[in-house]
Amino acid sequence: MSIGMLFSTQCWGIQDHFTYEAQHHVFGDTITRYSIPEEDFDKYQELLEKVVDQDKKRDDGESTSTSQENTNAGFAYDAFRNNHNEMPINPLLESNKFITPQTLKENGIKCFALDHHPGQLVVTFPKAVTSHISHGFNLTERVQFATYDWLKDGKDSFALYKRLRQLPAFSFDKMILNMATNNSITISEANRTKYVAPLIKELCEEQKIYRDQMNKNYPDLKIEIETSDVEDTDYLCDFTKVYSYISRVVNKKSGSVYSPEYFLNNIGPSLNKAKELSSYRFVFRYEETALKNIYDQITQKTQKPCIWDDKYQKLLKETPRPELKTLKALLNEGESSSYYISDMGTLKSFILMADYWVKSAHEALSENSRKWSSILENDNNGKNSDDTNGDNNDGPIHGTERVMSIQEFQALLDQSYKLPFVCPEMGKLTEKAQNILNYQVQIRKVIADETPKSVNDLEQYKAWVADGETFGVELLEIKQLKRLIFRILWNERAKTQCEKYVSLDQIIKLIQEGLEAGVDSNDPILKGLMIKRDSGHSLEDKAKYFLTDERRLMFISDIDSLIAEATFQPVVSETLERLKDLKARYDITKNQINDIIEKSRHENISHRPGYTRVKNIINSSGLVHCESGVSSVKKGLKGVEDWMRIGKRIFGKGNASLNVLHTRIQSVYKRCRTSFSLEDTFKETPLFENRLKGINNEAVETHALTPPPPSQEVEPSGIQPSLFCLCRMPECGLMFECDNCHEWYHAKCLKLNRAKVKADGKFFCPICDWRLASIRDHESCRPPLEDLISWEEMAHELMLCPDELFAIQGVIKDAVEFRTYLDRIMADYNRRQLTAKTSDDIENTKRAELARLRHYLRKIEGADILLVQETNQLRLMVHQLDPIAPIPPKAVYVMQPIRKAWGVKNVSNEHLGPEFVSPDDNSNIDPMMTSSHQVNLAHADENGGSQTGGREPSTIRSLLND
Repeated sequence: MSIGMLFSTQCWGIQDHFTYEAQHHVFGDTITRYSIPEEDFDKYQELLEKVVDQDKKRDDGESTSTSQENTNAGFAYDAFRNNHNEMPINPLLESNKFITPQTLKENGIKCFALDHHPGQLVVTFPKAVTSHISHGFNLTERVQFATYDWLKDGKDSFALYKRLRQLPAFSFDKMILNMATNNSITISEANRTKYVAPLIKELCEEQKIYRDQMNKNYPDLKIEIETSDVEDTDYLCDFTKVYSYISRVVNKKSGSVYSPEYFLNNIGPSLNKAKELSSYRFVFRYEETALKNIYDQITQKTQKPCIWDDKYQKLLKETPRPELKTLKALLNEGESSSYYISDMGTLKSFILMADYWVKSAHEALSENSRKWSSILENDNNGKNSDDTNGDNNDGPIHGTERVMSIQEFQALLDQSYKLPFVCPEMGKLTEKAQNILNYQVQIRKVIADETPKSVNDLEQYKAWVADGETFGVELLEIKQLKRLIFRILWNERAKTQCEKYVSLDQIIKLIQEGLEAGVDSNDPILKGLMIKRDSGHSLEDKAKYFLTDERRLMFISDIDSLIAEATFQPVVSETLERLKDLKARYDITKNQINDIIEKSRHENISHRPGYTRVKNIINSSGLVHCESGVSSVKKGLKGVEDWMRIGKRIFGKGNASLNVLHTRIQSVYKRCRTSFSLEDTFKETPLFENRLKGINNEAVETHALTPPPPSQEVEPSGIQPSLFCLCRMPECGLMFECDNCHEWYHAKCLKLNRAKVKADGKFFCPICDWRLASIRDHESCRPPLEDLISWEEMAHELMLCPDELFAIQGVIKDAVEFRTYLDRIMADYNRRQLTAKTSDDIENTKRAELARLRHYLRKIEGADILLVQETNQLRLMVHQLDPIAPIPPKAVYVMQPIRKAWGVKNVSNEHLGPEFVSPDDNSNIDPMMTSSHQVNLAHADENGGSQTGGREPSTIRSLLND
């Protein structure tokens, strides 16, 4: 792992032992790498020696005054070479010189460069000289590796290390012998033969030369043989730094170790042969015979390809058409060897081609069979499969099995005589071809016979077809024989079909099958089927005329007539089913219509059929034109729809669709159930006591309340939450307190906002100030209860029961009950006034009852139904007891939908509140007040006459007449 900084440089150098090197750029800045290829390695050595010599001469000239010791220290290479046994690292292996690419090119050395980026991998090949420069901080990982072809370069590297007297990393000879003898090392025989065997041979020849010279020059030198390996340092030559693994010369006295080459050239000639040679031993790790055996074991395996090739050439020479199984055995023998044999590839391709032909021959020889009893059963049932349609059978005869054509079979047979090999399938093909030829001759005679064929001959014909199909070859004679069989079967089936009713599509299919089977067009049976087909087409066209468009005028008599004709004339099965389905739908609809008419005569409207159910029956029946009953039911539906249109006008929804009325009435019913509830009675509490929980001083000051989180809104078990506002619902969302009656109102119900109320300084509710109309979520009027009762009474005259009737009855019931309850409240109020003796008692009684009156007026104002008398009476009484407005309220008869509000001036008098403004006085309209306190009441004059916007309850009849 290497870390580079800005401009950090690696000088020129080679890999240890000329190995490959892989360098991975992990992260960081770019590295520029330079490389000299292997072919210029020798040129680089010469250039490097020149550079080193020039530097040495320059340093010698510049240091003439220095001592010889300093000079030797500057050039350690020469000092160690002359005076020591150890050598420093040679500049060739690890140079401190960086020669510029320009200098390299001037000396005829090619130099290449590349930018190494993060995530990329760079591989350096053997004998390549490399260097690099970093552009900044970076991190790289590198690893050395070797392949089999490195062995040659590796041997050159050990020779270089030996020449430079550099210590190698390991023993090359030991590695080669391990690769040759150690079976635990994963190496194929081919690689061992190709790469290792030549090196073992060179090693044996080298050792033979050394040992022969030793025996010749030093016959008295004692020889020792080692049976096991020792430490690697024991093999190391003291001078050349070479691992002498195979053989070495050892001085027993001094312990010095010498390679045989160094001993022969340097140590041996200087010894006294008689005296000093006795202390030396010539040590063998392997004897010469052992080395030869290792080499022979490898070379013997290389003879296998030659033996195989001799067998191969002999087989082709002696047998022009060898057997296929012999060729396959020879191929298996060659593949069992891991050596490369050039002819084995040709043989393998030939056998693959031969196997393909044999596979095709097996398909041609396979026997296909079919049980013709199943065909007979299908034909008797009139269910012919698609593969029995005579001439249309151009594909497989046996389902998904492939059937070979006669041309393919003949081509396969011709190939069997030309192929350069022999196999058993060839003889079987010839035998099968002869059987097919005999079969064809027999069937052609049968087909050529013009004798009339009968059903009695079917079994024999089918047996011949079954025999022919066992060949697995598509024969014309089989098709002709099958057509003959189908023609006989068709005649029998056609006779049977003519005697009974069949559908038009079955007749068309039978005629088509007869024509395909070769039946003559003048055949009487075929002519009769064609006549039936033509009549069936006529009836089919007539039926489709009505069925394609049901809006055409069609009566039940038409349907019955078509079904009657279809019972003796053929039509398409689907058409007949549609006619029967149409007749069944009519019968069901007729029964339902009769049931509706019968139930519509019931005195109680609740037992009459519902509008929605009857409408769904009419719409889903699919019969536009039907006889009795439908027209009267449609009139009943129209009567209900007219009644609903009157209701829309009553509720101010005259331009809306009918389904809006149902939604509006449901909303009215829910609102009235809450407003007219008798459980929500007045509860006497102190005047200024606040019933809301969690109100702080800031909320009181701003007249607004935001409810506490849900976790705090916990009512005691069994206690109903307090109800507020006109809607009579519990507290929720933003709420405001009236400054007069101290009742809390939802901001959403009155369309108020915090900023507006805070700006005005005071807030009065519509109950205290009758001029402020309550704004509702919908733009619908509040019809008087009397109009609703009249509208409900009209429903009893209808034929059908409207869906909205039960909700209307519920509203009327709640309103009447509430009116009765309110009458009792008013009677008690009048009674308490009559019992008061003095004017002060009367006034105190009125003041005490003010909160009660406001409570029930609030419930009435919150309802979507107007109680005219009660509303006017309570408004007037509240005004009399607490007159905020300067004028008393006017009588109202109907609440119209609020679209443009009457203007109301801002509150200027803190005691009287907002001043009432006439609708005609547009100059006094306050836009801010109209957005939050809109008034749109119908006013009546003091004499009870109606003014603009008012209508008396008696005018409901004129509305209904309109």
